[in-house]
Amino acid sequence: MSCLATGAGGLDDGGIRLWGADRDDRIIASLGGERLVCPTALMFRDPSTLVVCQGSSRNGPDRWKHDLMGREATGSVWQMSVADGSARMLAGRLGFPYGATMSEGEIVVSESWRHRLIRLSDGGAAPVLADLPGYPARLSASRHGGYWLCVPAPRSQLIDFVLGETAYRERMMRELDQEHWIAPTLARREVSWSRCRAARSGRTASRSHGRPRARTSC
Repeated sequence: MSCLATGAGGLDDGGIRLWGADRDDRIIASLGGERLVCPTALMFRDPSTLVVCQGSSRNGPDRWKHDLMGREATGSVWQMSVADGSARMLAGRLGFPYGATMSEGEIVVSESWRHRLIRLSDGGAAPVLADLPGYPARLSASRHGGYWLCVPAPRSQLIDFVLGETAYRERMMRELDQEHWIAPTLARREVSWSRCRAARSGRTASRSHGRPRARTSC
């Protein structure tokens, strides 16, 4: 996760690296006294101000599934001075803030575990879009107007049900490896083109011999 053009990047071990011609190459390990555990998004509000989303104060990026299924809400959004590293919290107790952008002079953040976008202002956080059908992540303004929103995993009735069943969910997390949890997955199914070609050849052969076979889609 990085903002390469403006000289800032989040690190897997929890810090933020700043670099560039007009600033020292340095690592920021904490904001406002809170250790950076899970930086999920960075956005320069202006050349001297960096907005930082911390997904969780307890779980690193590789433990996002523990954070979701544990019903955690320890995420936060910070505004940091690039010059001296001083920072103030703009919002806390968030369910994994995962993206940020500017809209009409205010910061809009995707709150992934609560399936919504929120607008941050001096009056606090207010929903912009709620009850989204997935877990929102990256936000980016489109050069043609409007915004792009990345949703890496959809919601499901089963997962929403499990999240509401505390005893079952806690036992599942305690007794099963996480790959067997009823939880969102980011796994990508690979398509073998050689198998697709073989399947298509098989369908052609079956039609030519008049023998129907199960249909295969590629």
